[in-house]
Amino acid sequence: MNLPARWTSVELILQDVLYISYRLPADRVRPHLPSGISLATVGEDEVFVTALITRVERARLARLPSPRWSYAQVGIMTYVQPTEGTQPAVFCLRQGVTHARWARVLRWFGVPVDEVAVQIRAERTKRNEYTTFRVQGDWQGPFHVEARQVAPRLESLPPFPSGMDAVIYLVDALEGLYAANGRVYRVDMWHPRPQPRVGEVSRVEFPMLGRVLDLSPEEIVQPTVVLMAPRNHYLLHLPPRRRA
Repeated sequence: MNLPARWTSVELILQDVLYISYRLPADRVRPHLPSGISLATVGEDEVFVTALITRVERARLARLPSPRWSYAQVGIMTYVQPTEGTQPAVFCLRQGVTHARWARVLRWFGVPVDEVAVQIRAERTKRNEYTTFRVQGDWQGPFHVEARQVAPRLESLPPFPSGMDAVIYLVDALEGLYAANGRVYRVDMWHPRPQPRVGEVSRVEFPMLGRVLDLSPEEIVQPTVVLMAPRNHYLLHLPPRRRA
């Protein structure tokens, strides 16, 4: 695939991507954002927050010789108004990776990141349908997720006009934001539009969601929607830029 890489772009190949999303009143999420950042609200002043869990099959510089890293990644994000255009951006509230050296690279770019332990076990049929998606790890405390695929695509998700509109909002951001040292930084991304499947969870124990967003255990076990994708191809255009 020919990707619009820059000399400093980082290429990521993601395998077995799990998105666990919750629709919350915007007033519950706004206090966790820096001033000047506006949520991408939907419906009656609501916004989604998503826990992302994935295996990074390969991370490397896209245009220059570099080592290749493989690791697992977890993150908690919400959706905000973009710097440019109309498509929502993602704002990273917290993230962690299993690779200590890659964590140091991210910190060198000013990206806050935790070192975590994550194991992902995903099984698919010959038709590439997920029968099992199990996650266990430690992110300042143990967490566990068990899910399976229930539909090949998202047909609808209120309050979005269509399933595709929901997919664009939830998993198709082209801009990522994060806060560090009292400032907000922007990372531009490029990727083909994901085509996620729909899943359901039978177990979600994710204490970090409670710490970051004050979600109760009862809320955590009832996500609004669960999406999963076998493979995604991303470019992150580094270094991050300070958002004006």
